Amino acid sequence: MNGEDLQHLLHVQHDAVHLHQAVLHGLLQCAWGRQPLLLPADQQAMLAGLLVRWVAQATVDSEEQAVALLQARSGLRRLAEASGLDLASLLSQALLPMPGCDLASLTQNSRYKLALLADAALLSPAALLEWGRQEPVLAMLFVIQALDVQTIERSAWAAVNRLIEALPDLPLADLPLSVLNPLQQACFRLSYLDSPQRYLAKQKLVEQSRHVLALHDRLWTQCPVPPPRPRPLLLVVGEGLRDGHALFRFFAEPIRDLRKHFHVVLLSDHSVNAGTASELADEIIYFASSDDPVQAWCRQIGDLAPDIIFYPGIGMSFATFTLSQQRLAPLQVASIGCPSSSCSPVIDATLLFEGLQAPAGLPLAIRYDRHRLRPARPGAGAEQVQASRAGQACPCIGINAMAIKLNDDFLSTVETILQRYQQPCRLRFMPNVDGVELQSLMRRLLSRFPGAEVLPSMGHQQYMNELAQCDLVLQSFPYGGANTTTDALDLHIPVVALGSPWLSGQTDWLLLHDRGVSGLCTWSREEYIELAMKLLQDGKFASEVRQQLQQAQQPDARSLQGDVSASDALWAFWQQHAGESV
Repeated sequence: MNGEDLQHLLHVQHDAVHLHQAVLHGLLQCAWGRQPLLLPADQQAMLAGLLVRWVAQATVDSEEQAVALLQARSGLRRLAEASGLDLASLLSQALLPMPGCDLASLTQNSRYKLALLADAALLSPAALLEWGRQEPVLAMLFVIQALDVQTIERSAWAAVNRLIEALPDLPLADLPLSVLNPLQQACFRLSYLDSPQRYLAKQKLVEQSRHVLALHDRLWTQCPVPPPRPRPLLLVVGEGLRDGHALFRFFAEPIRDLRKHFHVVLLSDHSVNAGTASELADEIIYFASSDDPVQAWCRQIGDLAPDIIFYPGIGMSFATFTLSQQRLAPLQVASIGCPSSSCSPVIDATLLFEGLQAPAGLPLAIRYDRHRLRPARPGAGAEQVQASRAGQACPCIGINAMAIKLNDDFLSTVETILQRYQQPCRLRFMPNVDGVELQSLMRRLLSRFPGAEVLPSMGHQQYMNELAQCDLVLQSFPYGGANTTTDALDLHIPVVALGSPWLSGQTDWLLLHDRGVSGLCTWSREEYIELAMKLLQDGKFASEVRQQLQQAQQPDARSLQGDVSASDALWAFWQQHAGESV
C-alpha cells in the first residue's frame, strides 16, 4: 500500500459501502501484500484507524460476504501489524463496546465478524467452549481463523496455546465447503506451534474437515478395486515436487527409487515440468481444473484405481490435505513430510526412516534406512563470500528458519545467548517472506533485536550466498530443520540444534550425525546456549568443527549396498497387505 491507496480510502471513508469495497478489494487482490507498506508513521496511524472503521461497519448477511472476510483476514492481520496495531486491539476497538464485555452483549453481526477475523487473545477457553455450546459454527470458525498467528511475543504464544487446549472439546460444526481452505491452513500451522496439545487439536480439525466433506457428499469411503496388472500402480500425490523446491530436495531420491518395484504415476500441479516428472515417475497427470476440485480429483484417482497411494507430504497444499482424508486406494501411505503427521484415519501407514522414533498415535511405521537429501551444491559465489569473511572478528549468527518457526521460546533463547556473549556480532534472520508480511515481521523482530538484519525472500543461490556470511546457525525449535540444516552444513557452517521427542525435533540430530558432528544437537535449552557460547568464544573449537564438516560427505543413496530403500520397504508392505486395507 502507498500514499495513493491511502488517499483513496480517506476519500471514501464516510461512504460505508465504498470503504468496504475498497478495503476488501485491496486485501483479496493481494496488491497490499506483495509490496511493503510505503507510508510514514503518521499515515500508518491513519490507516489503522480506517481499518478499525472498516471492521466496525462491515456486514455479514450472506455466505458470500462471510467467505470474503475469511479470505481477507490474513491480509488484515499483516497490514494491521505493519501499521503498528495488533489484530486483537483492532478488533477490540471495532467490535467490543467496552473492555471485558461478553459475547452475549454483541449483536449477531458483530459475533460473526469476531469469528471470521478472530484473534486468540480475545477469548478465554471457558468463553470459547460456552460459545461452542451456543453457536458451534461461529466458535469453530473463530478457532480456525485465530490459528493464523505469529507467536513471536509471549502474550500471543500464551493466548494461542490456551485456544489449542480448548479446541479438542469443541463440538463439530456444520460448515460450508468454502471453509476447507482455512481448515487446511489451520492444520498446517498447528504443526509448528509449540503446544503439547497441538496434535490432539489437529485431530479435531481433521475430524471437522471430514465432517464437512461428508456433509456435502465429498467424502469417499470406498475405493475402486484395482484391476490385475503386471506391476502394481503406485500413485504419488505430490506437493512441491518441482526442481528447486525444498520438498523436491527432500523426497526426490526415495520417490525416484519407487520405480524399481512399482509403475509410478505422479499426480501434481502444472509447476512440475516434464523433465522433473520423467525423473520421478513413469507418467504424470495433472490436477483437473474444476469448480468442484475435490470431487474432480477424487474421480481422477478413482479412474486410475491405484493399488497404493503415497503422499510424500501432507498439508502444504489444499489438494493433499483434502485427498488424504479420502479412501481412494486399498493401501494409503504417507511420509513424515510437512507437517509431520496427517492425523487422517484413512492413512494406513507412515514411511519412516531409521533413527526416527515414532510418537504414539502415528499409523503403522514402515521402516527404511537413513534418508538422504539432495545437497544444496553452493556455487562459487558462496565460496567467495566465505573467503572474504575469513579472519573477521565480529561473528555473524544466522537464523535461516521460515517465519512460522519463530516463536517466543526460541527467540528468548537467542536473546540469552546474545546477553551472555556481550560482544559485537551480527544477527541475520532469513524468514523467507516479503512484502507486508516481511514488514510486519521486521517490526516485531527489531523490537527484540535492535540492529538485526531481516532479509526478504530470494532465489536459492542468492540465499546460499547470504547464508555463507554466517559463522554459526541457530536452528529453530521445537520445529527444527531439514533442508535449512543441510544448507548450512553444505557450507561447512556449524549448526546448533535442540532435539525433542517430536518427529520435527529429531531430524536435525540425524543430519548432524551423518556429518560426524552429532554433538551439535543438544537435548536441553541450557546445553543449547552453552554450545552456542563455546562456538562463539572458542575459536579453536569452532575451527575444528568447520574442518570436520569440510571433510565429511553426505552418503550417496545410490552408492550404498545392503540398505533397505524406501522402495524395498513399500514393496514389502504392499506384498504383505495387498488385497486388504490395513
